[in-house]
Amino acid sequence: MNADEQEGAGGWPAISVVVATRHRPELLLSAVTSILGQSYPGELECLVVFDQSQPEPLPTEVLTGRQLRVLSNTRTAGLAGARNAGITAAVGTVIAFCDDDDTWQPDKLTRQVELLNRSAAHFVACGVRIRYSDHAVVRIPPPRTGFAHRPLPRYGGHSLDLIYAFLAPTNDIGDQT
Repeated sequence: MNADEQEGAGGWPAISVVVATRHRPELLLSAVTSILGQSYPGELECLVVFDQSQPEPLPTEVLTGRQLRVLSNTRTAGLAGARNAGITAAVGTVIAFCDDDDTWQPDKLTRQVELLNRSAAHFVACGVRIRYSDHAVVRIPPPRTGFAHRPLPRYGGHSLDLIYAFLAPTNDIGDQT
């Protein structure tokens, strides 16, 4: 389903961003600040899921059209369980994931939703820029001339098709020194 099929206010779908975390408060604050600071014109909620650690409030400003929710992982311990807990609590029609040691370019979500809307993709991925103290390394997905279409095995009696699209890096991984 394309993002435009689930429009929210102003024609932009509501997005829920799930951030799983465990004992990395400084990195987490940078990630959440970059999420809440998106230029995305639609509604945006950020769900921070504390995995195997006590949830703590985050000292960050939440602007109009943005929501910050802090949760405990009540599912299986680990990244997958924390992400699933976030998905279960999400209210957005589009789900995004951000690792707690990543920061996003301000236009990441806008660009991804625009790509979803003009394509037949079911999801969009992007490359990453890994920052070291003296340089950065850009890692991009394998080159594509358009969209890849890959049939998946039968699931629940239905044949699924997965269509995906890629963007250049819009995701930064913090200083790796």
